[in-house]
Amino acid sequence: MGKAVNEITIYQRNGSVRYVLNNKTQLCAIKSAEQKCELLGEDSVTLKVTSAAKLECSIGDYIVVYGKAYTLNSAPECIKSGEREFETSFTFEGLQYKLLDVQYRNADAGGNNPTFNFTIVANLQLLMEVLI
Repeated sequence: MGKAVNEITIYQRNGSVRYVLNNKTQLCAIKSAEQKCELLGEDSVTLKVTSAAKLECSIGDYIVVYGKAYTLNSAPECIKSGEREFETSFTFEGLQYKLLDVQYRNADAGGNNPTFNFTIVANLQLLMEVLI
C-alpha cells in the first residue's frame, strides 16, 4: 500500500476522526495492511493493528485509501496478546458491498409493486441514476 500505510485514519460514520493509525501518542502501530482489488471481484482492505489499549470501532466506520472509501461492515477481531498489547484485525469493504443489500423493484407512480422482474434498456449513466 506504499506511503498510504502511514496516513490511515479511521473515521466515524458521521465523518469525525475516530483513530489515527501509526500514532505514537496513542501507542498504535499498523502491523500489516493489504488491499485486494479485483475487477468484478473482491474490493477490501485488511488491517492488522497493535495498540496499548483496545480499539473500539463501530459498523459503518470507514477509511480512505488511494481516494476510495472502504467501510467496516463486520466487527473487528481483537486479541489481547500481552498486558498492554492488543492486536486488532479490521476488514474494510469497498462500495460494491453496499449494493448487496439493494434490490431493483418495478414500482408504479405510487411506489407500489411487489414484483422484482422488469426490463430496462439504458446506458450506464441511467442505470446508476436508477440505482442511486
